[in-house]
Amino acid sequence: MITVREERVIIAARTIDSRSHFLDARPLLVVGPDGLLLPQHAEAPIPWDAIQRVGASRSFALVGGGRLDLDLTPEAFAGVRVGQRLMGDHVVKMVGSPFGISLLAQGLDRPASDMLAAIGQYWPARDAAADATG
Repeated sequence: MITVREERVIIAARTIDSRSHFLDARPLLVVGPDGLLLPQHAEAPIPWDAIQRVGASRSFALVGGGRLDLDLTPEAFAGVRVGQRLMGDHVVKMVGSPFGISLLAQGLDRPASDMLAAIGQYWPARDAAADATG
């Protein structure tokens, strides 16, 4: 059973965390030729060849923006700071994958399916020599 004091601490922590999310104007995801950049959660872009699998899914209730799942190499995963689902973070550890992250698109301006389409322009990583030969 939670005491009144513990409840107040939880509410205060959640309020402070929500305020920091609200005031952070950086985008959650930037898709570019160098890779995926998660400005709020990683210092450098995740290179395309460090992404092993990409997928998007809708929520069970078919409302909201869905979820974008990325399986990364161990090195790329080590460079990403994942948050906690219960604290409202959008980049979290993917359930069932040791080196996977999920981008929760609930409440974002684009659904996960749009993110997946943007990623499809660059991923899977293509070999430049193979592209030149056809």
